[in-house]
Amino acid sequence: LRPDWPQQIVIEKAASLLSKLQVHYGLLGVLDNPLLLRIATEIYALNDKLVNNLSELYDVWVENLWIRAVQRGVPGELKERTFSELEEVAWKLQNGLSISLDDDFVDLASSKLGALIRLSNQVLFIHLTLQEYFVAKRLMKFWQKNQRVTFSFLRPRLHHPIWREPLIFFGLFLDERDATKLLTYIARANSLGEKYLHRDMILVSHLIREGINPSSDWMYQWTNQLTDLTKVKGPYWYRRMAV
Repeated sequence: LRPDWPQQIVIEKAASLLSKLQVHYGLLGVLDNPLLLRIATEIYALNDKLVNNLSELYDVWVENLWIRAVQRGVPGELKERTFSELEEVAWKLQNGLSISLDDDFVDLASSKLGALIRLSNQVLFIHLTLQEYFVAKRLMKFWQKNQRVTFSFLRPRLHHPIWREPLIFFGLFLDERDATKLLTYIARANSLGEKYLHRDMILVSHLIREGINPSSDWMYQWTNQLTDLTKVKGPYWYRRMAV
């Protein structure tokens, strides 16, 4: 990536990047994904900085996919339309809906963009997390139109495994104000068995750990709430809720 660097500098930079990734909870998954690790390395080699979270890394990945698609002959003005269609495909796959795609679009998204693959009669994303990324983009658009309606859709899906990553991506897209609103909604969701299982509270803590940042005032109140609860629940609860 940087042939101009001496070998010793390369070794030192690689060790520095690895050490930073190992202590950044929201980016631990990068270490198990060669593609994302390469992208993180490219960014680090350019400006000596680590991305803040996984959504920023995927933003770079998707942008790189588009740049290469344009180099392969795709008109640049098709970007917005192409990404909108990818969101639609991702949303339908995520919700188990039928998909009918134009052959030209499938060819563009697969052979030129490298985002989709065709398996028999199915069209899938090359990686599940890329689908989840575009699902989160669609959630973001819904949220901007109506936050309450969007959360009404999410509420029964909060603890479903297939919605965990889209929820994380979605939260990472939000600014501090909207992230605070989302976490407040989740904390008050009163999911089934919340009185005993505290799944909503655990989910909020997990999302914060992934890098979703609420306001400092909200975080202060949340920390106090957890502290009060751990006094009742004991050390096991404290370990589960640690952020």
